[in-house]
Amino acid sequence: ARIRDSILIEGSRDDVAILCVRYAGIALDRHRVDVRYADESARFAALLVAELERCGYARDAVVNAEVVLAELIGNLVRHAPGAATFVIDGRDDRVILHVLDEGPGYRFLSRLPTDTFSERGRGLFLIATLAEAFHVTLRPSCGSHACVTFSQVSADDVQRTRWSKTSARPRPAG
Repeated sequence: ARIRDSILIEGSRDDVAILCVRYAGIALDRHRVDVRYADESARFAALLVAELERCGYARDAVVNAEVVLAELIGNLVRHAPGAATFVIDGRDDRVILHVLDEGPGYRFLSRLPTDTFSERGRGLFLIATLAEAFHVTLRPSCGSHACVTFSQVSADDVQRTRWSKTSARPRPAG
């Protein structure tokens, strides 16, 4: 009755159904990392590596994940210096990393820059290439939410898979 009375302050002239839900979601640890300090970033990187290893990722896949994290942190240092929130979701033997910054926000387009000598745009392309999935959304208040699903296979295995789907396989030199 208390819930009904607090929701239907003025009553109702018709039948009403009130659905009450209790969310018992999985609590994931949030890590606040000030990316301006290399030691904080390194401590977080060690946590990520430990989670990847716990989930059975191969050494090559862990190295790729370290490259992805380095690119993400490098972008934060350049475009949103200061503290960012990192969340590792290691359920179901698949590791997903969420990075929430408070900078101006950015969008991701999955392509290399048109200027091959450009200092901008390669990092996000590299992340997308090494990850199983990568997307970025703008946060309502400010900043961006980058989400990376780490691939469980090495970059070589990913490239072999891509080549096997095309008829134009690179030929060895010589």
